[in-house]
Amino acid sequence: GNRWTMVLAPLTLVSAPGLLLEHGLRSANPEAWLLLAVTASFVFFLETGARSARVRLGGLALLSCFSSWTKGLVGPLVVGGALFLVELAVPRETEAGPTTLRQRLARAVVTAGAATLPGLLFYLAWLLFSLGSVGDVLYFLGIDLARRSGAGLDPLHLQPPSIYVRAAIENFGYFALLAPLALAVRLLRSRRDPGVAASQEHRIHSTLLLWIGVTFVLFAIPSSRLVWYVFPAYPALALATALLLDQ
Repeated sequence: GNRWTMVLAPLTLVSAPGLLLEHGLRSANPEAWLLLAVTASFVFFLETGARSARVRLGGLALLSCFSSWTKGLVGPLVVGGALFLVELAVPRETEAGPTTLRQRLARAVVTAGAATLPGLLFYLAWLLFSLGSVGDVLYFLGIDLARRSGAGLDPLHLQPPSIYVRAAIENFGYFALLAPLALAVRLLRSRRDPGVAASQEHRIHSTLLLWIGVTFVLFAIPSSRLVWYVFPAYPALALATALLLDQ
């Protein structure tokens, strides 16, 4: 998008009422830093597409650690999952010719690993430092996994996956549905034109859609579902809404 998109996107995000309440941008919780870390990871990935692999992967690794520091494994899993699909499905605009599935898969694994593994190791190291022993870390992770799978969980946390869609509509109105749909339609149309399909715009739109989709699907899997679990998707929804309004 143009300058209007970049003006509308942050205004759309900070005006979302859910981000101004509990667990939002005004709270003592680290959601604001998490949104910054996740957004920075995707922007860095898109802006360094033509740079060397060392620069791209090194930056993603550092941002993975920053994201893990803010909210555990949430950020690395969202970023790693989405970037894996982007690298697998969407060709880079700098590639002169078509690539094989094996080449794309290898690149997707390396990119997702750089965006996920450093954050995972950082989180485990922090747990070990805080809890004091490997046994305590394993016990904590086991209890946390059991709680999120539904065993011993507060009944108020056992919500249907539709809670995320309702929360997105409350925060962005029906643009939460229309904006991703408009991006998907535009991507489908662009597949008819190889020049457009390989462009940076195509890659950006695909990244936004996968950013949103991976976040919603990832946090629909556990039995524990609360509205702020999908906050990492909100910057992408704000950008998609701004692009639609701009157009």
